[in-house]
Amino acid sequence: PIVQLRMVNGAASRVDPQATALAHRTSESFLFAGFPAPLDATKEQIAQGLEKWDKLAQYSVGAYPNFISTNTERDVADIYPHETYERLAAIKQQYDPDNIFDHNFNIKPAQK
Repeated sequence: PIVQLRMVNGAASRVDPQATALAHRTSESFLFAGFPAPLDATKEQIAQGLEKWDKLAQYSVGAYPNFISTNTERDVADIYPHETYERLAAIKQQYDPDNIFDHNFNIKPAQK
């Protein structure tokens, strides 16, 4: 496993969370825990590695998308709190109403 603890305070914490897509600016630290798996790992092996993270995740708030290797609705909810998601969905409706850019942690366009 790889574990990093990064401080978030400083300039990053002085930016209004509503000014960008990164909503978790008021957190004091950022914990990265990586459990690398070989390219030929089975789904069961990957799930076993993610179980280790689940034990830590219950003590965390939010998520940072650049270090997430899964892509679930839960991941999207952790990355974008409700208010942030709604704001970004409105922007998506304006600029990408057909949801062409739907990869990664997709934000669906707001419904009119």
